[in-house]
Amino acid sequence: MKFFWKLTMVIVGMVVTLIFSVTYYVYLSTKVILEKEIITKIEDRAIHTMNLIDRILFERFIDIKDLATDPVICSPTSTPLELTTRLIQYRNAHKTYISLSLFDLNRVRIADTAGLNLGEKQPFTAFWVDIFQGKISIATNIQIAEDLLVPVIYFASPVRDKMGRTFAVVVSRMPVAMLYDITRQTTGIYTEEGSFQVDLVNQSGRLLYSNYNRKGILVDRVTIPQSDTGTGKDSSTGSGRLLESGKEESISVYAREVGYLDFPGNGWILMIRVPTRVAFVPAIELRNKIFFLVFPFLVLSVTIILLFSRTISRPLVQLSRAAQEIGEGHLDVRVNIRSRDEIGQLAKEFERMVLNLQKTTTSITNLEREISERRRVENALQQERDFDQSLIETAQVIILVLDIEGRIVLFNPFLEDISGYRLLDVKGKNWFSLFISLEDRDVVRSVFQEVLKTPGTVQAENQIVTREGRRREISWNSKTMKDVKGKTIGLLSIGQDVTERKKAEEFIRKMAFHDFLTGLPNRKLFQERLTQELARARRKMETVAIMFLDLDGFKTINDTYGHEIGDKVLCEVARRLEHIKRESDIACRLGGDEFTLLLTGMNSPEDALGIARRLLDIIRNPVEIGGHTFFISVSIGISFCPANGTDPETLVKRADEAMYLAKTRGKDQFQVSSEEGTLP
Repeated sequence: MKFFWKLTMVIVGMVVTLIFSVTYYVYLSTKVILEKEIITKIEDRAIHTMNLIDRILFERFIDIKDLATDPVICSPTSTPLELTTRLIQYRNAHKTYISLSLFDLNRVRIADTAGLNLGEKQPFTAFWVDIFQGKISIATNIQIAEDLLVPVIYFASPVRDKMGRTFAVVVSRMPVAMLYDITRQTTGIYTEEGSFQVDLVNQSGRLLYSNYNRKGILVDRVTIPQSDTGTGKDSSTGSGRLLESGKEESISVYAREVGYLDFPGNGWILMIRVPTRVAFVPAIELRNKIFFLVFPFLVLSVTIILLFSRTISRPLVQLSRAAQEIGEGHLDVRVNIRSRDEIGQLAKEFERMVLNLQKTTTSITNLEREISERRRVENALQQERDFDQSLIETAQVIILVLDIEGRIVLFNPFLEDISGYRLLDVKGKNWFSLFISLEDRDVVRSVFQEVLKTPGTVQAENQIVTREGRRREISWNSKTMKDVKGKTIGLLSIGQDVTERKKAEEFIRKMAFHDFLTGLPNRKLFQERLTQELARARRKMETVAIMFLDLDGFKTINDTYGHEIGDKVLCEVARRLEHIKRESDIACRLGGDEFTLLLTGMNSPEDALGIARRLLDIIRNPVEIGGHTFFISVSIGISFCPANGTDPETLVKRADEAMYLAKTRGKDQFQVSSEEGTLP
């Protein structure tokens, strides 16, 4: 096979492999990102839908609470007609209810908007358990109404007289169809018939709503997900691929109910399934577009390669013929190639070779003279080596020589004493594999390569690992070593052990920016981080929150049990703050029993309120110290940027004022500063 075709086939193979490798890598990378975005979109819709359901249940929770305090309803002297009239007025004002009823404590119906079953005793249903405990109830199970034959949700509240005594119960019923209208909006993501399945189930798995299984509502039970495999939004969501027997593969997403404000929710779960072929249509279209664009580019590349191979092979044929004539003894051959590339240079070398052959005798004489000069130079170099060796052995700094591959050529006894390695044992071994830790190896190796390319002396610092596994911080001054032709042959480094100095600097830095008792960042570091986060929030239009915390009753513990116990309580509070905060947040101790928590990168102020609620719960947990059990709580003030200000001083002041308001309102709670900067 001719050289032209060999060259063409090799280049075409390399180009085709490169093009398809890059194309396939780009496709896979983009496909993964696109699939994650699609799953995230479905999760967001599920979370949004469940939040709307929580909000409706919360509003009904407030409605029934308000109705129970209505003057007519809570008056024991109101007649059944007056009660019925007021219930009808309330139902007309709130269109979401099927009916409103009033029962006495014997579960006998006194009044009803529809006038049904008056005087009859109602069965003992789920919400009566909460009522007899004096609580407002939203029944966690949906039932078929006994008179309307439709699924409804029951809401109930105890009715008290002016003396605070419960004498009646007001009950409302909301049709489940109100929830159907919300969940039906979720199917708007995909329009293909049967491509989108939605199930709403209660905490026991009973089906409350389905867009494809209407007969199974309140009859079938659905398996509830037990673990979170989602995109990491929170523990209430999850997603994954699902392949059931006899069905096509689908994307399964669920969102657990988390409640709304002070309504804890009923533990319902919204589950969504979308066939993979439907969900990932954009990814399939992306693949087709990529390969459609690659084909014409491949044809153009092959054409260019053919022209390039012809240009390369033609002068090589001429060189091959010239070499054959030289081998036959024709020293007057000339190669007429005038290109400026390597092939042209090769042609000139052919011509120069002929001249060299003609001057063989002269070359031998010159070679003998060169050998004699080289011996003289070697003797001088040997004397320099003896002097250098003496200097290396007595120097009280590290002297290290590496070749260009990073192999150990030489180091002095001072490094032997520090590292525990002997030169004879490690000479020729790779410096980075032996002395540099695995996590630092790539960085130090890249610095080494840069130093080889840099003229002059270069300063750098890195850690080495001794034979016993200890780490030493070394400050290096390095310079490349070159041979007589100017070619880089290695690296000479002079090092100084600065381990103790680094430890001292780190200790001083930590003492300047951290609280000595708890180890948390102090006021100075908090101010710096707050200024930085506010600047970043302004650029990215994000919300930043500041929590100002003050322990309730800490002074009593400190005065009664002493400062040593008080300090341990503060350390436990600091540990709980570190446990509950997110990785991007920062918890600080300002002094005494005052702490701050800086929250960044929030989607909405509701994120901060959720963290505040969890913080109140975790601080309430008892503290066991020295055989004593302490019950503590915390008062929290919250301010937001930009709602309450944009500069650090204003935001801290607003949070401090909100904290004092929480103190005056009974402690163990949080208060939020208003947008105008004054507290409600």
